[in-house]
Amino acid sequence: MSDESVPRDIAEQTTKNLALLGRFLREALNEPALLDRIPDDSMVVLMPSDDPEFARRNLGLITRAMESGKNVVIQRVGVPLLDIPAWRANERTTIETKMLSPRWPAVVAPEPGDLVIVYDRDRDILLVDFFGLRRQGMGVPITAEAAARVDIDVQEVVGYLLVGFLDRVVLAAPHLTSLLRIAEFRAVTIDELGGLVPPPVSKPGPGTERETAESLANEFSRLIA
Repeated sequence: MSDESVPRDIAEQTTKNLALLGRFLREALNEPALLDRIPDDSMVVLMPSDDPEFARRNLGLITRAMESGKNVVIQRVGVPLLDIPAWRANERTTIETKMLSPRWPAVVAPEPGDLVIVYDRDRDILLVDFFGLRRQGMGVPITAEAAARVDIDVQEVVGYLLVGFLDRVVLAAPHLTSLLRIAEFRAVTIDELGGLVPPPVSKPGPGTERETAESLANEFSRLIA
């Protein structure tokens, strides 16, 4: 294939990746354990730490590979060693990625008492868990108010989080207020948030507190009518 048949940007990216591969092999010779951290069935994409534009182009390779169903490992190359030993020990240069396709479990709340509902008053978060909090879940945002908690090992939804529950969610779905009758009132832990950082609770501004109160009163009146 002649040089003219290869687009210039692809030729440049290929040339840079070959040079980056040489740098990675030199790092692997100095630290053979690097190769042990890469699964045999994975596609490896090298990411330079000193060339943001080149790294951005290789990120496109990762996206296309994941969309085709491949397991992709990101290998960072040229990461400077940190002076603080504790930070150096926690520096990740090999990152395994996985495309999520979460599904509902075959049976929701399979045992009596498995349905757990927690309301965090301070952060206005409602947590619903179908497996008695026995399964670890990663938080996956779905909308501004809802996030699924996904067991990424088997890609099953084990529960969900509703953020801004009283501030926003129940105004659109007032029937969900019935969940508070059986909820446990306590703070939702960091593990239960599954890696998500909830937004701060919104405070009504001048002129909106009365409107919010009237809206809540109207919804309550509709519920008891």
